[in-house]
Amino acid sequence: MKVLPLSGAAAGGASLAFALLLLTSAEDAVLLDVVGGAPATVRSLAAAAPAAPDAASPAPVPTDSALGTPVFEEELEEPEVRRGGGLLRVEVSRLDEAMEWLAALVVNRSRLTRAVAALTAAGAPTRELATILQENGRQLRDLRSAILRLRMVRMGDVLERLPLLVRGLRRTTGKAVRLELDVGDAELDKAVADRLMPALVHLVRNAVDHALELPEERLAAGKPPEGLVRLGCHARSSGQLEITLRDDGRGVDAKAVAKAANAPVPDSVDGLLDLLCRPGLSTRQEATRTSGRGMGMDIVRRIVVEQLGGELRMETRKGAGTTFTLRVPLTVTLVDAIVFECAGLKYAVSVGTVEELIDVDMLKVVRPAGADGLGLVERRGAAVPLVSLARLLERTTALEQAGVTGAVTGAVTGAVTGASKALIVRQRGEPVAFAVDRLLGQQEIVLRPLEDPLVRVAGVAGATDLGDGRPTLVLDLGALGAARVGRGMGASRSGGWAS
Repeated sequence: MKVLPLSGAAAGGASLAFALLLLTSAEDAVLLDVVGGAPATVRSLAAAAPAAPDAASPAPVPTDSALGTPVFEEELEEPEVRRGGGLLRVEVSRLDEAMEWLAALVVNRSRLTRAVAALTAAGAPTRELATILQENGRQLRDLRSAILRLRMVRMGDVLERLPLLVRGLRRTTGKAVRLELDVGDAELDKAVADRLMPALVHLVRNAVDHALELPEERLAAGKPPEGLVRLGCHARSSGQLEITLRDDGRGVDAKAVAKAANAPVPDSVDGLLDLLCRPGLSTRQEATRTSGRGMGMDIVRRIVVEQLGGELRMETRKGAGTTFTLRVPLTVTLVDAIVFECAGLKYAVSVGTVEELIDVDMLKVVRPAGADGLGLVERRGAAVPLVSLARLLERTTALEQAGVTGAVTGAVTGAVTGASKALIVRQRGEPVAFAVDRLLGQQEIVLRPLEDPLVRVAGVAGATDLGDGRPTLVLDLGALGAARVGRGMGASRSGGWAS
């Protein structure tokens, strides 16, 4: 009959709830079954029929003592509910505008830093200017934190629609499914959450439709008839959010996937994930309302890896289930980056994607036979692949342009030439070192993604202005290695770092 939105604290930590007024003769158990879950409260408003009122004394109507106007039950309850909330609804476009102005301030601060450095090099007294600049930097960081907190949304609120999705899949597939959400107090930037949600919807739909068995099949396999899909997430110290989606289904059939892709059976989980993410691939022979169109995992990888610069991994065991792990940055606009120089150009890379910075001793670099462009460097007793970023970007270094040869350069030709620093990142879970010429430092940057498909390149997350007025590419080293090494540079390792 009526729906009343109620602001303030609600069940499950939500910030908005609804009171539904129903006129029905059904029992409470029937209502709960239709809703699909227990609401916060169920209260019956039915009452015994009142005695016939005396015509001479009409029933009193509650009135406001000050105004003398009638007051109804809704008007009495509404102020009490709203009094407990301190929420202000703001359009996302206004937050985006504030972020744009903050981005302009960050770029101007970089320009001011360069100007002060130039004055200092010229011998001008800049001590007071440097003090003001430091204070300005602290204020900008505080302002950035405040605006980012405004843009953050709780993952519990983002995932509110997933139970409804599972409920619908339960009806269309005939499978018994239980969805568990373990998100805690994790938060994510609104822009990242909007991009990430379609990927999570595809993963949940695939888990229910492809991975989980029918109740009779699960009973025959010794499993409970109700399948489980569990989604959990927690924030990492590197400024990333890790999301895991686990099911207890049949696992991924590598032979079936290879047959659908018309490819050899992969010998690693990473190779199997590559097949699953091929555009247009589906193991279903006929398209249904939920699957069979080949638009699932391809979209997931495109969103997580290409658009958000994150990481997508998979673990699967036959008959035991599959786990997908997603790592995405908490925000994609203002990021802390490491700036370095390679082959005469400046580049930047997000701090959250770099695991470690190391010094490279060129005399100790080992070049395996047959591994063109790939070297090995020792890190705490373990061998780590070392790739020249200049070669990966198809740019020659100053030493190569000068035609320098010799025992040292000859030992590492194609792997590292004239490089003394390296950035270690995770490529499909394994460490990979990218050699660069020089590290220039760490600074806050404004990341501008390359949306035009004509200039979008795998491994390039976007561009930024470091304050010198020239565009600087922001690299995604993990995606860059995956996209380029397979084109004749690297040899394959057991962990699947290069293919």
